[in-house]
Amino acid sequence: MEWKDLNLDAAEWYYFITKTETQHIVPLAGRGKNVFHGNSDHDRPMSVNAISSALRRMEWANDEIIPHGFRAMAPTILDNMGYKQEWLELQLAHEEPNKFKAAYKRDAWRMYPI
Repeated sequence: MEWKDLNLDAAEWYYFITKTETQHIVPLAGRGKNVFHGNSDHDRPMSVNAISSALRRMEWANDEIIPHGFRAMAPTILDNMGYKQEWLELQLAHEEPNKFKAAYKRDAWRMYPI
């Protein structure tokens, strides 16, 4: 991701999810060309393997955890902490299963104020 892809005035990053063909909104802030820059070259994005490498340095094995596992772990923990399920679903970019209800969701991010 590059900062040019963000709406800094609104502090939002609109990301298109190709798998579900939906628009995803992520709140972010920071400086530099890339939001997650490379370790040795700040003008390049973080490596795809950066998280895997970090986990291996912390001595986690591939059969114990993979980066994508955080996608399932985070909403489980947050749900147990009492966060609204709707917020978690939005951040996972999940589609509304009820197509009639989904048709009326025009601005999902602002529907669930924090």
